Amino acid sequence: MKLLCSTILTLLCFALSGQSYFSNTQQFGLRSTLLGGSIIAGNEDLSMAYYNPAALRYAADRGFNVAVIMPSYSATSFGDFFEDGNLTERRRLFLNSSLITIKPTFGKRMSLVVALVQKDSWNNSISFTKNSDSGDLRESSSFQYSHSGKDRWLGFGGHLNVTKTLAIGFSQFWSFASTNYSYQVIYDRFNRISLVQEDFQSEQLDLAYSSKFAMVTKLGFSLDQDGRRLGVVLTSPRYFELSNGGRYQKTVINTQNDVSIIDNVIDLSLEANVQQPWELQVGIATTLPDSSEVWISGSYSATVEDHEIFRVDRGLGQKISLRAKRQGISNFAVGLSKRFNEESSLLCSFRTNFLAYDNDSSPEDEERIQVLDTNKYHLTMGLKTTVQNSSFVFGLDSSFGFARNRNLLRHMPRMDFFEQNRSNFSHREFTIFFTYKFLLRSVSRNFSKVLEN
Repeated sequence: MKLLCSTILTLLCFALSGQSYFSNTQQFGLRSTLLGGSIIAGNEDLSMAYYNPAALRYAADRGFNVAVIMPSYSATSFGDFFEDGNLTERRRLFLNSSLITIKPTFGKRMSLVVALVQKDSWNNSISFTKNSDSGDLRESSSFQYSHSGKDRWLGFGGHLNVTKTLAIGFSQFWSFASTNYSYQVIYDRFNRISLVQEDFQSEQLDLAYSSKFAMVTKLGFSLDQDGRRLGVVLTSPRYFELSNGGRYQKTVINTQNDVSIIDNVIDLSLEANVQQPWELQVGIATTLPDSSEVWISGSYSATVEDHEIFRVDRGLGQKISLRAKRQGISNFAVGLSKRFNEESSLLCSFRTNFLAYDNDSSPEDEERIQVLDTNKYHLTMGLKTTVQNSSFVFGLDSSFGFARNRNLLRHMPRMDFFEQNRSNFSHREFTIFFTYKFLLRSVSRNFSKVLEN
């Protein structure tokens, strides 16, 4: 009867939803960071509350996991796209606190983990200014682009052992997300002889939207038989918005042949409709004869059809809308763990991180976010060691992605002010992991008593 009630409650919760911009950017947990998220089939980390709540059956100890500092360095470059011999590059160093979890005891067949996760955080930006002076004419062109955001999850996950080999799990997270996007293209031509500004063209877009309270649900299954493990996770598709909002501002200025055209649209109180897909993840794990462990996982996120995020009134009965769609994508990850002794082990992984968005052209009554990013591939390696009641992880996640500029910039506005695409776009990022876990017996014991009462 209890199992039937739990199943009905789980199905009802699929009316709830979640959003994430990147598909596979960050990883969480003590070993899971170095195994590249390949651990859908199960791992000892409390991060299984995020990856597969049914696999919390393997996280037997009471503990407290913290990703204290995760310094990350990224470099984005456009090579010679804008001008011969010019390397347009943006470098960035930042710190991310990525995961905090606590697990009390909760019966013999069940577990409960409370988790705070920064699921996604990104900040891509490019800037370039070109000046030319032929004596009579002075020309300048400028391009600025910025796309940033974050998505934090706070919630809990738990599991129930149905049989000795089968477990089911359920996670419920509350999400707090935001997205900021802007670009600006300016062209200016000034005649030194006549002291006349012959041409001035500018296009600028500034928008932001956020969800202050939303929900995402995960349902997991874990099967362990003859030393081989299988995991399956289904994640709900979209936000159940309780509070959201956004702003939109676009300005277009065109001054040519003594004619000035100014088109400005502003709306600072928008209700955003951000749709995201169902996601299915499947993973297997096994132990090799030399006691090494191997994890393999795959995921599929369904297509999200073209939809309107919000609509703005331009005046005189004219409307303009921000629209988006998402491609169906599959990702793959493999992880390997080699134990040196009872206290230390080496972990490494490879995973794909495919972008789910493609830039499209827009008619006059539409706007679309033009994403200057690309597919990435991650290599991760590090060491896990245990000292008394504490465990530590040190490691490095290195990613690289590249694409032809014409595929990234072909629909950006007024890019005809610059030279033709001739080089590749590249993005590199390095993240240093430092994660630790220690037992909080008194805190965990008190938390358990509260739950049991």
